[in-house]
Amino acid sequence: MVGRCFGPVEGRHHDVHLANEGRLLDLFRVGGPLHGYIGYGDKAYISMEPYIFHPFFGFTTRDERRFNGSMSSMRVEVEHDIGHVYSRAAFIQHEMRLRNENPGIVFLAAVFLHNIHTCVYGNQTACRFMCPPPTLDGYLYQV
Repeated sequence: MVGRCFGPVEGRHHDVHLANEGRLLDLFRVGGPLHGYIGYGDKAYISMEPYIFHPFFGFTTRDERRFNGSMSSMRVEVEHDIGHVYSRAAFIQHEMRLRNENPGIVFLAAVFLHNIHTCVYGNQTACRFMCPPPTLDGYLYQV
């Protein structure tokens, strides 16, 4: 499930810029809905410690390399889920090329439809993390 998105923002920006624009760290700080949790991102997020953890780099131990490999595959899994938003709603890319005046609304609609699909049929990301999606009624009640 895609739990939070914002935009539109031009795609040429760095991930950290997008994280700052989306106020990502506020989710992890005291009072945020993810307080007490730690996020995970690639090496670009090194400046966001202690809220966002990143891979070990430099001279690493065997355990650190194993951790990096495991976490990298999980990060890729999450990115695949975002890719599913685009593949299930191909109209997004078509609409964006037409210079839609409301690209944020088009993307939010695609995320909404993706989440409904996930509630009804599940997806590989939910299976991978052993985190079943809510029922469709439960999701629609929360929206």
